[in-house]
Amino acid sequence: MVGKSKAMSHIKQLLRLHKQGDSIKSIVRSLGISKNTVKAYISKQAAGEIPVSELLEMEDPLLMGKFHVGSPAYKDPRFEYLSNNLTYYAKELESVGITRLLLYEVSEAGCKPAYSYPPVCSHLRQ
Repeated sequence: MVGKSKAMSHIKQLLRLHKQGDSIKSIVRSLGISKNTVKAYISKQAAGEIPVSELLEMEDPLLMGKFHVGSPAYKDPRFEYLSNNLTYYAKELESVGITRLLLYEVSEAGCKPAYSYPPVCSHLRQ
């Protein structure tokens, strides 16, 4: 973990396998990551107050924030604004005539400085 952080999909798989009772060795073999990395993530999860089931349901930036405190992704006010409105945006996308571009413009008007268009689309897809 000293180097590059793992993709959140790997972390979710690691947590899922650990919750199922798999050993550290089997998690290492199935995910292809080091034993020390697996131990570090398991100990961070055990030290936290959030149950594994809730961690598995979190969006990637929020989950990253739980394991990598220094990550600015979840602290960004733009992300907070966007995440608070995502359910509304998802519901609006089901309406006829509502496009991602239109929702981006609404998001841009509501939060200054705003995300650019590609990150907004990425969050909408998730």
